[in-house]
Amino acid sequence: MEALFVTKKRRPGDFDACYVESGMNFSLLRVKHPIFFDFNYERKNQKLTFYGEFLPSTAIADQTNQISYLDFFQIDKETGTAKGIIGYKL
Repeated sequence: MEALFVTKKRRPGDFDACYVESGMNFSLLRVKHPIFFDFNYERKNQKLTFYGEFLPSTAIADQTNQISYLDFFQIDKETGTAKGIIGYKL
């Protein structure tokens, strides 16, 4: 399967994903992939295992502005302008 990236970078270093908590089987996920819940050291173990980060969509991403990860990922960190994200239902 070919990788799909939503970026101008030829080879992005990682990815960021946020998930909606409702409807998820956290018990099964905790057994299968406990690292999914490891947010220590700037999510280092998530990055090593999954090559990216998974964060709850409603969790606060920016303590200063009190915005969720879902909103945070829609702001270009260099320009502050709005940017698009993709949604994927599993």
